[in-house]
Amino acid sequence: MTAWAVIARGGALVSYARRGWHIGLICGLGTIVSYTIALWAMTMAPIAMVAALRETSILFATAISAFILRERVGPARIASAAIIASGAMLLRLS
Repeated sequence: MTAWAVIARGGALVSYARRGWHIGLICGLGTIVSYTIALWAMTMAPIAMVAALRETSILFATAISAFILRERVGPARIASAAIIASGAMLLRLS
């Protein structure tokens, strides 16, 4: 992906990286923390339950896209979110 961006955008990519390096650093640290928490959770609970719970982040992404970003959330997205929520609830109840 980086190679494509360098070929396609060249100087604009370098300029953007110089302006927004701190955002990239924060996002990178957030990714490391998120992965570390997931690994820790897998030592405390069944892996299937942790994996299902991680997938519920899609519910938050759907809510953010609808209410904050004002994106159109159609029937397919709502159905997908409902299936994910149902799966997480079924795992919790089992």
